[in-house]
Amino acid sequence: MLLPVFQEFLGKDCILWAVSLVVSFPRAPDQFLPRDTKAIFGDDYTVDIDIPPYAITMLIPLVDCTLETGCTRVWPKSHLTKTDDEAQKVGSIDSEVNVGSVLITNSKLLHRGGVNQSKIIRPLLYLIYQRSWLRDFAGYEERPPVTIGNRELEKVPGEYRHMFTWTKDLYRVIRIKNWLRRVLPGSLRQLRRG
Repeated sequence: MLLPVFQEFLGKDCILWAVSLVVSFPRAPDQFLPRDTKAIFGDDYTVDIDIPPYAITMLIPLVDCTLETGCTRVWPKSHLTKTDDEAQKVGSIDSEVNVGSVLITNSKLLHRGGVNQSKIIRPLLYLIYQRSWLRDFAGYEERPPVTIGNRELEKVPGEYRHMFTWTKDLYRVIRIKNWLRRVLPGSLRQLRRG
């Protein structure tokens, strides 16, 4: 239902980049303060604020996200600021979203999950759609954002398969090497010499 909206902003060939679940347990504090995509032109968003969106995040609550269970706090118009410090000065709002609704944001928007003051777990599904050329691995250095096997891809209706064109884990070798460097710091160098 929402794909035409995402395609209007990101192009007909946009892809589903990430699918994940964030869970907030009872009495969990405020979450950290991120933007879902890093600046792609420089160290801050100086250039990025003047270009169209390159990624959109859709948050889907699996329980009602209220002030009690905790809701996503957003800094409106922070996607139009150059730095996170500047973004925090624009002021924030708590976006209460009930089950059956979604919250859609520009992925450059500053946000965070609020404190869970309830006695229930607050699960929130999020999906990131982005332009087909963008490769942002922030937060996914240790795992691929989305993968799908050939059998599962065959089950996807033809008109949606383009959204999974970049699901093969091309960076698996890099992640394995990075993991080995952490686990066996001196061993890799010794293997190369030997």
